[in-house]
Parts: sequence; structure tokens; C-alpha cells
Amino acid sequence: MANDKKSINEGLKSLAARVAAFIDDLASLEVTTYSGDFSLTIADIKEGNEDAFKIKSLLKANPVTLNSKLNLVAFSRFEIDADSSNIVRNNLTADDKFLLEAHNEMVKAGMEARKAMFEFAKALIVHNK
Repeated sequence: MANDKKSINEGLKSLAARVAAFIDDLASLEVTTYSGDFSLTIADIKEGNEDAFKIKSLLKANPVTLNSKLNLVAFSRFEIDADSSNIVRNNLTADDKFLLEAHNEMVKAGMEARKAMFEFAKALIVHNK
């Protein structure tokens, strides 16, 4: 019986952590676009690291195993309370301008996905009342 209670508590903690992460994901949208050289070999990726290919994880990698010279092209962040930030590098090359267009499309897609997640969460709440 004690093990069942412990398992339920652990399950509830795990669920609460996942809900908190979901809410955190919904609360903001961040899109970052880089240009430059980036090389990483499969041997450099730690086994079992499910975040290994996320840019934040890669940028935190040991500099000896990650060879990169990245230049920020654009950064956009949007908060749930309508605060927003946008940084765009000046003196964009033609390639950078193409990347900026792609960045803007990623922002639009991210906003649409975020709106869809809000609608899904809203539908779940309304449906379960």
C-alpha cells in the first residue's frame, strides 16, 4: 500500500512537471536564426541525451567537440502578456536576407502552433466542465 501511494505521488509530481513545462512553452515563443559554420560529429553526442540536437544543448556542448562560428541573423521572443523583443543583425547579406525571410516564416508558424495549442487546451477545459 505504501508503494502504491509513493507511485501515485511520483506520478502526480511527474504530471505536474509536464503541465508546468507545457504552460511555460505556451507562455512564450522564441525563434533564433543563425548563419555560419557549424560542425558536430555523431561521436560527440552523449548517448541517451534526448535534447542533443536542440540548439541550446548544442551550444552548451564542450567547445572541443563542437566547432562553430555562428552569427546571429535574427532573434524574436514573444511573451503571453504581449511583450515582445526582436533583434536583427544590420548589414545583411543576400543570404542573410533569405534567412531573415525564413525566420519570419518560422515566427508565423510558431504563432499559429501556439494559437492551436491554446485552442486545444481551451477545448479540453470546456469539454471537461
